[in-house]
Amino acid sequence: MRKKYILIAVLLLIPLLLTGCLSNSGASNKNPVIKSLNLSSQTMRADESIDVSVQASDPDGDKIGYSWSATKGKVSGSGANVTYQAPSKAGTYEIKVLVSDAKGGKVTSSKEIQVGSNDSPVINSVTISPSTIQVGETAIVTVDASDPEEDSLSYSYNTTNGSISDTGNSVTYTSPSSTGTYTIEVTVSDGSNSVSTSKDITVTSAVWQKAFNVGNGQTSTAYGAIETIDDNYIVIGGRYDGIYSSSGGSYVMKIDSKGNQVWEKTTLGTTNTSHYLFIKEANNGGYVLAGESDNADKDFILTKIDSQGNESWSKEFNNGAYEYLYDFELTNNGYKLIGSTGAQAGSSDVYSIETDNSGSQLSTNTYITNLTGINKVISTSDGGYLAVGEKDDGTGNNNPYAVKLDSTGVEQWNYTYSTTGSYDRFNGVVETSDNGFTLVKEDRQTLLKLDSQGVKLWETTPSIASFDCKSLKLLFDGSLMMVGRARPVDQYQGVLTKISSLGSELWAKTYGPSSPEDNEFQGVVEISDGYLGLGETENLNTVGDDDFYVVKTDFQGNTDSFPQ
Repeated sequence: MRKKYILIAVLLLIPLLLTGCLSNSGASNKNPVIKSLNLSSQTMRADESIDVSVQASDPDGDKIGYSWSATKGKVSGSGANVTYQAPSKAGTYEIKVLVSDAKGGKVTSSKEIQVGSNDSPVINSVTISPSTIQVGETAIVTVDASDPEEDSLSYSYNTTNGSISDTGNSVTYTSPSSTGTYTIEVTVSDGSNSVSTSKDITVTSAVWQKAFNVGNGQTSTAYGAIETIDDNYIVIGGRYDGIYSSSGGSYVMKIDSKGNQVWEKTTLGTTNTSHYLFIKEANNGGYVLAGESDNADKDFILTKIDSQGNESWSKEFNNGAYEYLYDFELTNNGYKLIGSTGAQAGSSDVYSIETDNSGSQLSTNTYITNLTGINKVISTSDGGYLAVGEKDDGTGNNNPYAVKLDSTGVEQWNYTYSTTGSYDRFNGVVETSDNGFTLVKEDRQTLLKLDSQGVKLWETTPSIASFDCKSLKLLFDGSLMMVGRARPVDQYQGVLTKISSLGSELWAKTYGPSSPEDNEFQGVVEISDGYLGLGETENLNTVGDDDFYVVKTDFQGNTDSFPQ
């Protein structure tokens, strides 16, 4: 019986002994110890990053691991060294680390971080110098910006037209080839926030007035021009001994976009007594010039040149009578020269010559008009002609007169403008897009619009007093340009007057000094960014004869001051 009690006591003691062993084993594993939790900064801005590290050890020498967390923001990396990126919203946040060993021992530590807002950069000013430039010129864009937190700044630029070169807070803007007002946008960034602003720059045409003393004591006049592929201009005309007498010679020059001479040619043509009135791009490359020789018969002349002004060939056409050239056009096979001839006694008739691409004559035609004098002939869109000038009414009075011919020279209609004076005439005409015609009358420079059948639609007179219109030009937008001279004070000035397709005056400008010398335009050419007025001036010629006068304007007729 006693043995039985002893056995029971032993059995009860064994679990107690086992429990004591386990408890002693757990108490022997000590938790890791965190010595320090280190932040590179406890204050930071939104979206900013800092370095975070923890120093920890295990009393038992066990291997320890790290687990990081934050109430907001992002922890990147692992181990004892990580990176914390603050959220985008300001506030007080906590970053926490848990250090543990493999036996279940663990310890935590945390610290608060103050996150403030990141203020955006401030653009104090944007300066564009100069704020108005001409086509092809540059301007400097300078940005004055700062950052409240003194962060480093970066700059980026955009523009609605043109280009930006260089980097940083000072860059170069290069204008486009077109005029207008364009916007330059500047964006400044501190890496987190950015701010933008914009400023406008105005690009204008390169405008100027130029006089060229090319005649060496001769009178020189510019009649025509063409814009070349390199944005320069070839200007044509003639030189005369005295006032439009013979033996002067042709003159052709190339000028750049600023009006500076590139080259000149003074010996083109079959004789040294010719002048050119029209220039076009040739069918087979280069340029073809059409004009008149100033010999005894005054014949048509046609000359082909290359891009450097070197003559390829030249042809003169003599029909035994005076011919005056008024129009020139390209055909499928060559060229067509249109003008007038005085071959019929007492009248002036339409005269045309067609050539091949080498200038060899293919055909010639003369059409009787019964005009006393022709001042302008044009080729019309239906293949016919319109001649304008004056006609004797049989009482000794000359009235402005226009006659429309078909392609064979048959009259289709005529129009007479009755006047009260003894002499008046039409001295210019253009065909408009509606197949009608606009004519200019010499007396008071009245402008008339006729429909395609010769019925008058409207009549108007420009505002500039004492206006002498030398030519009329149809512009690309359907409006008209009256070209000539006016005498508002003592001397003549060049005049450009723009008229709408309905006859209202859009603007009128005079050019050149009002004294002491005369200036006038003979023609105008519409170019990509404005107009070239072409004519003559006495202002720079010390011997008193006229010089080539070329004026570059914008589309509103504005230009630079007259050269001194």
